[in-house]
Amino acid sequence: MKKMMMGFGGLMVAVALVTVMPACGASDSEATGSEKAGASEKAGVAKGSETASAEKAIKDLAAAVGSGQLDAIVGMLPASYAKDIGTLINTFAARMDADLWDKGRTLASSLLGVVATKADLFTDMAKEQGGGAVNVESKELQEAAKALSALLKSDALSLNSMKKTDAKAFAKALSASVAPLAKSNASTLFDGIDPKNLKIASSELKADGTVELTVDGAPASTTLKLVEGKWVPEDMADEWKEMIEGALEGINEIDFASDEGKQSKMMALMVMGMIEPVIKELEAAKTKEDIETIVGGMMGNFMGGF
Repeated sequence: MKKMMMGFGGLMVAVALVTVMPACGASDSEATGSEKAGASEKAGVAKGSETASAEKAIKDLAAAVGSGQLDAIVGMLPASYAKDIGTLINTFAARMDADLWDKGRTLASSLLGVVATKADLFTDMAKEQGGGAVNVESKELQEAAKALSALLKSDALSLNSMKKTDAKAFAKALSASVAPLAKSNASTLFDGIDPKNLKIASSELKADGTVELTVDGAPASTTLKLVEGKWVPEDMADEWKEMIEGALEGINEIDFASDEGKQSKMMALMVMGMIEPVIKELEAAKTKEDIETIVGGMMGNFMGGF
């Protein structure tokens, strides 16, 4: 079970990289990201225009994230980074059990569908239990649940599709589901700054070729580094190789043919079997007290069963 979760974690790294990767620029390099993730290059950027290029990169990223154009975000990545992400997606699809994956997607989508239709009850419950710390509104929860439910139903997340896709095609296929959520939460993604009106307060070219940018209203500056002619956050460039290798290692731990893998699948199916009737109970819930009782009972069963 642990190995399966490590593998799923590796896929989530890939999805996260596709959906919110803070990198921009333009290049057609064929280098491998895990080999050149830390490299800082001047290719594709005219001498003396580094700061202007980096500023444009940040603004382009803001526009793409704010509109949910995931394929545009992937297009802002170094080519080798996009290739690395594609490898993670392909490898996960090749190693994951199809029945388990499809059942899990269907179950999660159904649960999110219930959350969407009963968002008012869930938000009332969360606010009451959160003691004022929860600041989500019913409409926001409903929109998010609908978007995520649609995302899980997307053919792009079928294993057959994921085995053959690349990062940009994968991102484009997910964009339709993600766009409404991205647009309604755009300012949240940028620390309260409207990405459509993002302004650069200052930019400075450093001796090592990096550019330090400060966005007006942002709590801290960002240092960008050129990788294959594209601007990426310096810490991401420095950590890219380790991050990708770690994600791939987790994915390669998936093995449902082994005794441990068969046991993991059995346990996962057992958990899903426990959740299925809970979803039906939630569909029939009329009050937040009903929701509390159902969720409490489910948590009690989990605690007692594991």
